[in-house]
Amino acid sequence: MRLSLKTIWEELLGHYPGVTFRDSNVQSLEAVDLYRRTNKKLLENVLYVDVNGDYPNQQQDHAALVLFDTKRDVLSQNVIFVPTIYNLIEVFSTISALFRRFQKWEMSILDSIAKKHTLTDILNLCRLVTPDTVYLTDPSLKMLGYTTPTLMESISSIWRYQINHGYMPMYIIDQLTESGELEILNRQTRAFTTPDTCFNLPYTCKNIFSHKILQAHIFIISIYSKPKQRHMDIVEALGQMLPAYLDSHPDTLSSLGTFHECFFRDILKGELKDSNSISEQLRYFNWKINDDFILIIIKQKNGSPIERRFLSSHLESDPQLACKVFDYEEYLIAICHSVNKYKLRENVRHYAARYGFHAAISKEFHPLNTMAAYYEQTKLILSIGQDMKTNTKVYLNDDYGLYSLIAILLEKRSMPEICHDGVLRLYESGQKNGTDYIHTLFVYLCNDRNALQTSKALFIHRNTLLNRLEKIFKIVDINQYSTHIRHYILFSLYIINCCDLLIG
Repeated sequence: MRLSLKTIWEELLGHYPGVTFRDSNVQSLEAVDLYRRTNKKLLENVLYVDVNGDYPNQQQDHAALVLFDTKRDVLSQNVIFVPTIYNLIEVFSTISALFRRFQKWEMSILDSIAKKHTLTDILNLCRLVTPDTVYLTDPSLKMLGYTTPTLMESISSIWRYQINHGYMPMYIIDQLTESGELEILNRQTRAFTTPDTCFNLPYTCKNIFSHKILQAHIFIISIYSKPKQRHMDIVEALGQMLPAYLDSHPDTLSSLGTFHECFFRDILKGELKDSNSISEQLRYFNWKINDDFILIIIKQKNGSPIERRFLSSHLESDPQLACKVFDYEEYLIAICHSVNKYKLRENVRHYAARYGFHAAISKEFHPLNTMAAYYEQTKLILSIGQDMKTNTKVYLNDDYGLYSLIAILLEKRSMPEICHDGVLRLYESGQKNGTDYIHTLFVYLCNDRNALQTSKALFIHRNTLLNRLEKIFKIVDINQYSTHIRHYILFSLYIINCCDLLIG
């Protein structure tokens, strides 16, 4: 566990008033030792306590030192000065205890992660090193875990909102965006402290990145004191340790690094159902929960995280799509707001040709918290469309909706159970004699029993068609049936035409 010289000074100041320090840089220290004249070379990661006053005034080292304040004329820059009224042996013991406490905390965190404890249990171990509240959020500021109990619930309405709804209130997001704080917050690679009061209290933050994509924020909210260097050291250490937890809990990770990704994913997973909470968050996009929405499900071939993020950015920046994109399962999912599905299909075809993906477009739906049902339906259409190996790469619900119904039906019933008896006889005759009368009858019914249009569709002479129909009618005479039975026959033909494809 590394501690900065300033953290050690802050700790000593609580025990030994009057202690001062001189720090040329943020020194990372791993241990404390006594200074001896025999030390030939001082290590830069060790803090040396000069109990006997042996350190030469004119010597200049990059090492960190603890000296009596009578030696302020030393050339070394990383020094804690202790008034002579104190015993440096006791100071050495205090610093040693501080290192042991932080090392115990570090080992406890790593052990808890290895044992797959809950995030709350892991973060509660921070009580060993700070009484202040520590919590973890995703990039959308959705709360993932926090130390309990905490005074935040009694002093912060923002915190209570987060506990109840899981997300930061949208008016806070607006403030963070307008002030530029959100942009600053998201791009910092090192720990930082800010006195800004958008969270009601000053905070210290460390961002966790993976493949240059922001994955999470670690916060320490300063309740009991102003932010200290100790908080910086704690979040830096957590930033090194918590990725192991996040890697074992991929559902908490943001792959695209967008504000809304986890929010929409939670709606889709059914983890966020409350209409008021959803409506509050949608205000950020000027959307309402009962507006009309359309899903686009996109499947890329071996798309890398960078390629997926690039495509996501392109889709969201297109005003004709009016969409927000997030990652779920193996797909990119775009939620489009109040758009025409036929114009949408043409726009998506352009991107599909450019980026080489397949996509399915759902029917319009509302409210937004019914998204899960339309996701499953559209995912099935995507699978059917790809299996049919047509020339198009974009599949609209209107074109493939009937096939999705057949697929669902065939999951519970077999083809012989569902289809009309006459159609089954015609199918069996074709299998036995090598004829394709099933297809002929299908095209004939699709053309409203118009012989001329059917012969053109089949590229055969009208007389040839009539000869075929005569043979077909001997097996299943559709002219004797009522309209609704002919519809049943046509539906049976649809089932047979796509049955091998759907269950193969």
